[in-house]
Amino acid sequence: MPDPGGGNFHRVFFVDRKDLPDGAADRLNRAMSAAMRGSPADALPIFEDVLREHPDFAPAHVNLAHTLDILGRGKESGEHYRKAVALEPDGTLPLCGLSRWHVKRGDFAEAAELAGRALENGRHIVALWAMGDAMAEMGNYAEAAEYYKEAAAADPGDAHFQSRAADMLVLLDRNEEALPYMRAAAAAEPSNAGRRLKMGILCSRLDMDEEAAEEFAACVRLDPSDRSAHANLGVSLGRLGKLEQSIHWLREALRIDPEYAHAHSVLSAMLRAAGDHDAASEHMRAAEKIDPRYIDDPSGGHMRGRAAVESALGYGARKAGKPRRPARTARKPR
Repeated sequence: MPDPGGGNFHRVFFVDRKDLPDGAADRLNRAMSAAMRGSPADALPIFEDVLREHPDFAPAHVNLAHTLDILGRGKESGEHYRKAVALEPDGTLPLCGLSRWHVKRGDFAEAAELAGRALENGRHIVALWAMGDAMAEMGNYAEAAEYYKEAAAADPGDAHFQSRAADMLVLLDRNEEALPYMRAAAAAEPSNAGRRLKMGILCSRLDMDEEAAEEFAACVRLDPSDRSAHANLGVSLGRLGKLEQSIHWLREALRIDPEYAHAHSVLSAMLRAAGDHDAASEHMRAAEKIDPRYIDDPSGGHMRGRAAVESALGYGARKAGKPRRPARTARKPR
């Protein structure tokens, strides 16, 4: 799962240590700011200088590890995360940093164990996030939802936690419960096209077609290259009986991606409803050629199953497994 950026996980990288001489804490914070602004390479020499002076300062190892991971130097990143954990075996940030490192590399059981150790030290928002990520990637959506919901309650203004809680609830088909979380995420970041798209998908699942169309239209404005936003806008408008507009946006989706089978299938239905049977048949044949599943399933039911929802939301269990020490991780959030 890609690192979403922002949020509390990044804020806790900043250190407030008055006992470090030579302004080391200030230098670390300046370097971390540079890394988050998109200049991680500029931050590396500062981290390395501080560690030469203070080799046993765990937060510096965590900061360096995070920055190395951004630069794609995963092996070195893992070494510094492990060093930080060795220096602070009960430290929330070292444990959670290493946990998220393992999530990115598909070792979800190890990630859950590390997050569980962090949670034993308190319900820190970063530990809740780390455990939620591990559970989500293992496909344990119900458990992940509880961790993300607790994180969202701890920081209601953080769109990331709201969105993740909503995603898990949608995957569990608890759509009405997901709605306030998704609304909060979209409201917190109204210019985030991905969040507006997810909001539209949820509204569509709840038959809230007017609001769904508004969200998809916002997504089209924010990201004119998103084929899914165009196609979903077409679907919502079609459900509202606005066939001409629906056909327009479905054609736009196919202009972006002529091989978009689902758009061909839905456009076929809209054209048939509009009385253009020849064009409808042409698009249905195109859908069947691109994706043979449409031959036996012309309505696209396979696009509404769990796997399709996982794909639309960017999730899916990449590896089965359970935490190695379930007693540490099975405890439910309060």
